[in-house]
Amino acid sequence: MSVKQNNGHSRQPSHNGGMHLELDVCDPVVVGFLLPYEQGPARDAKALEALRVGVGVLQIASPMMDMQIVKDEFAELEGRLQKDLAEALGGYLDEEGGVLPGSLNRVFGENGVLPHVLQKYFDQDGRLARLIESQIGAGSKFGQTLDPNNKKGLIALIEDRVIKLLEEKLGLVLKQFSLDEDGSAFARLKTLITDGLAALNKSLGINAAQAAEAERGHVKGIAFEKDLYQPVAEWGRQTGDETQFVRGTPGALKQKWGDYLIILGENSGAPGARIAVEVKDSSFKAKMAIEEMDKAKKNREAASGIFVFAKGCEPVEFGDFQLKGNDYYCTVDKELMGQEQSLTFFWAAYQIARAQAIVAARKDANGKFDLECVQQQIDGLRPMVNRLGEIVTKADTIQRSGKVIESAASAMKDDLHKRIKDIFDLLRLSVA
Repeated sequence: MSVKQNNGHSRQPSHNGGMHLELDVCDPVVVGFLLPYEQGPARDAKALEALRVGVGVLQIASPMMDMQIVKDEFAELEGRLQKDLAEALGGYLDEEGGVLPGSLNRVFGENGVLPHVLQKYFDQDGRLARLIESQIGAGSKFGQTLDPNNKKGLIALIEDRVIKLLEEKLGLVLKQFSLDEDGSAFARLKTLITDGLAALNKSLGINAAQAAEAERGHVKGIAFEKDLYQPVAEWGRQTGDETQFVRGTPGALKQKWGDYLIILGENSGAPGARIAVEVKDSSFKAKMAIEEMDKAKKNREAASGIFVFAKGCEPVEFGDFQLKGNDYYCTVDKELMGQEQSLTFFWAAYQIARAQAIVAARKDANGKFDLECVQQQIDGLRPMVNRLGEIVTKADTIQRSGKVIESAASAMKDDLHKRIKDIFDLLRLSVA
């Protein structure tokens, strides 16, 4: 492409601020593009449009071309820097003849200064080893003190002192096992056993006399239900519950089923909850007892019940203590009504049934109430009651071991008291 000058100038502003160009176009692509248009304004307009598009493309491409030039320059500079840096650092870091490896080898190498110093002080025959040997070695004063063959050494002195102390303490211990020494442990034990056997014989004689007296008079003539109501009333007074002797009094079904009625007090956690008690001094089959208990609960409008058998009248399936649904079946030895352990099963049934009634009443209550924890406590009482029954039974048949068994039974009952107290504490927390 060639450009012709107009009036001797390559760029000459026109009267409207533009530029007048006369061009001879030889490029085949441009010529092919403009050839279809007629010479004159149409072709000039199309040439001007093509020139405008070309200028726009050049303006866009120019920064990119500049960036590429800069990139190429930086790449060349980077190559030169890497080469110069490698040549400069090679003299310092080269493994064979570099300055740094050589310096490190002179300090830390096999024949360097540091290994030589460490060997001088810490070797087997170094200065530190000789110093330790002189201070605490076998030939030092400290080593001679610890020598077991030195009669004036520390070990010999300790052995001598320990032997003397052992002889003194052993003499004191032997005196405690002597019956000839007043106040010795054996002498006190002898006195304790003698006094204990005397007290036991006296107690057994009193119990036998009481049993004989009961056999002759009171027990055979009592009304079992009336005598058994006395401890029930006392339990109710202690817990704040209302107790009623309703034997022979018609209830909701216009019948007389149910001998006692226990109504939980205002501060129990379930005020108004009812427990029906049925008492029998005659043999009963298990099925009949369950049916009778059901009738007593309905007649007394109670949610749970306690069926008390005179010992020997209970069904063999129940034993001394049994739980069926929400009802408890237990025994009381009427021959030993004056003794506390006779009421153990009845007392446990009353306390557990009371706790169950409170749990049932508060099961759907709002607030803090750990029902699962309470239920676990209640479930833990049942095997303890059965175990307690075994202990009481053994107490009746093994008289000579009476005090030991009575103590175990008392401890078990204390544990029952504690668990039941914990249950009511949990129930009271839920009210707070």
